[in-house]
Amino acid sequence: MELVRNSLEIIIGLTLTGFITKNSIQDFFFNQRNHRWLTWTLSSVAIAFGIYVCLSNSIILQFGTGVDLMISQWFFILGAVTIFTGFSYYIGNIYRFFKMQIIR
Repeated sequence: MELVRNSLEIIIGLTLTGFITKNSIQDFFFNQRNHRWLTWTLSSVAIAFGIYVCLSNSIILQFGTGVDLMISQWFFILGAVTIFTGFSYYIGNIYRFFKMQIIR
């Protein structure tokens, strides 16, 4: 059961991170606004998922030993990257909004 949960966390985390990163690059650098509403929604999901992954592995980080500790560290990093990706999309859009307000 633990293997299934870990596998799902990896698949979901990497999928969210990859999709948001791809759409962020298209949106900010090439000005292609594909699936913008979906990217906003998935950014929120990525933040919530990253918090879940970090919290679910924090107990093992405090009291775990050996292989469990090593695996939990990698999952904690995955959660942190997912949270950062979600927030970076929000921050980029806020930056763009204020940049447009200053230009006008």
